[in-house]
Amino acid sequence: MRPHEAGDCLFDRSFEALDAVFAHADGFFAANDVDSQTSFALKLAIEEIFTNFVKYNPNGRDGISVGLQLDGGVIVVNLIDPDSAEFDVTEFDKVDTTSALDQRVAGGLGIYLVKKMVDDVKYHHSDRTSTVVLTKKMGR
Repeated sequence: MRPHEAGDCLFDRSFEALDAVFAHADGFFAANDVDSQTSFALKLAIEEIFTNFVKYNPNGRDGISVGLQLDGGVIVVNLIDPDSAEFDVTEFDKVDTTSALDQRVAGGLGIYLVKKMVDDVKYHHSDRTSTVVLTKKMGR
């Protein structure tokens, strides 16, 4: 593995795997001198997408893949959920942030925050495999 990559690692499809996911990300951030603001934003985004994969596809046949790489000052995170139904997170952007909490419809706030915390979110679904790609420039 090159120093700028943390490769794709496969994690158990469980909320308990989050500690290992964070350790994977933290190792990459440390090896690449990623600032705390960038690493915080990416860890929040990784957690949201990973937990959505677990929550909405608990019986998927395989684990969830998380890969990180640095490409010219831009961090690229790939999260892959095999054996999943299509749910394009890039099209989900209607969330009420102005009404009183007791009057809001539940759901969507996590994806909304992901889109605010990273520079770009891409989604691809093929052969029952969902891929979410998050990108963020270091220091932003």
